[in-house]
Amino acid sequence: MNECKYKVLWLDDDFEPITSGTNIDEKETREGFLRDVKMAADYGIDIVGVSNYEDFCNEVKNLQSFQAVIFDLKGMEKGGEISDNVMPDAMDILKRNRDLPVFVYSANNQSEKFEITLRNIEKEGRSFFKGFGVEPLYEKILEVLDENLHYYNGHKECLLLFSKSYLNTTNRDKMDELLKMYEAKEKTYAPYNNMRHILEDMLKTLVDIGLIDYALR
Repeated sequence: MNECKYKVLWLDDDFEPITSGTNIDEKETREGFLRDVKMAADYGIDIVGVSNYEDFCNEVKNLQSFQAVIFDLKGMEKGGEISDNVMPDAMDILKRNRDLPVFVYSANNQSEKFEITLRNIEKEGRSFFKGFGVEPLYEKILEVLDENLHYYNGHKECLLLFSKSYLNTTNRDKMDELLKMYEAKEKTYAPYNNMRHILEDMLKTLVDIGLIDYALR
């Protein structure tokens, strides 16, 4: 298992738990899918899976802790109903809240009904058919994120501070700015205010979880 590099949010109804009421075909499909998900750890990717639109919406407040999003094209609404509108609706929410790279892993990515939805995603080489295996998806995620977040090279622990909730995600933009300026060796940049916010946030977290006594602040 590789060290965790990135945290990815994944919306797919196959995250729905297997129960005694799950039929055999569906059970085999979900078990195979979960094996695919488990392989993410071998690529240093931490997956947070949600099975329906409502759960995805609940994660919107945590988007700053993620570096990418994976969608299935057919999604589950509240009550277990499968709909073609879930993924486009979830995409709209994502665009309104944070610009994250989007990937598709679906058995329906060749369907004409999703042609408009997939147009730009396919153009960027980020759409993958489930039947061909998950490895190309993970390889593409690493390629895209290593390129987009190159200023975190050698400093992946700074991303983990957000994904592990040691830093409040409202400070993610401050960390991005610090590392971009550090990579650029921008001598005129004054980092102190951003550093203060980040350090105060970290100290508060350590106090809240009991690693530092409040009286020592």
